[in-house]
Amino acid sequence: MGMILSLADRTLDQQCTVTRPGVSYIAAGIAVELAVSILQHPKKALAPATTSDPSTLRLNTEFCTPLGIVPHQIRGYLDRFQNRLLISKSFKQCTACSPTVLDEYKKHGFDFVLKVMNTSGYLEEITGLNKLMENVNEDEVLVFSDDDDF
Repeated sequence: MGMILSLADRTLDQQCTVTRPGVSYIAAGIAVELAVSILQHPKKALAPATTSDPSTLRLNTEFCTPLGIVPHQIRGYLDRFQNRLLISKSFKQCTACSPTVLDEYKKHGFDFVLKVMNTSGYLEEITGLNKLMENVNEDEVLVFSDDDDF
């Protein structure tokens, strides 16, 4: 098929010459490496993050597995062909991994998941995120708009 017809009647994921220049394969490869590293670590998903240069860590530290470290966050830059490993403290109102969410899941299992899916705002309510947002002083929030003149 020639270039003229390569976009005709195709979904975005099938328009590989435009929307998929290998990024999905890069992400998939990194995801597999991360999953295997997590499975190899003695603490699994609770593996600690390191702020040290991975090349300076010894194999038998709490941060390493035979496959290397287990990063908590990977930020990729395609324009520089570079990845950075970022670390941040957990957020106590996180709707994914806060102690409140984890405890509710341990107590109620799939019933908790169903309630989350069927009740809009439930996670925000139990984690206190909604109260945090209500208490934000509007004077402290700087908003930019496309209509703003500089």
